[in-house]
Amino acid sequence: MIEESSRSRNTVRDLVRLEKQRKLAETLRLRADAEERGEDVERQKNWEWIEENEEWEKKLARKDRRADFEFHGTFFFFPFFRVVLTVLSIPFAHATL
Repeated sequence: MIEESSRSRNTVRDLVRLEKQRKLAETLRLRADAEERGEDVERQKNWEWIEENEEWEKKLARKDRRADFEFHGTFFFFPFFRVVLTVLSIPFAHATL
């Protein structure tokens, strides 16, 4: 039982090590291919980062706009509330919160 447990632990370690080696080999191959074509790998990475950063900033701006729960004076422009004010006999122009 102990031997089987240690064998499986070694197998997991080997798989992790092989995965790291595979990723490193892929990165080096892509870099070598790019250099053969005359491309600058670091410059391309920087452009990708800039584009990702711009998308992230847009997402944060959208999130901030959607999180704005302040009163902006548009409450009484909805037709439902005009009907409620009319039923309650409150003049629309004098209605306040």
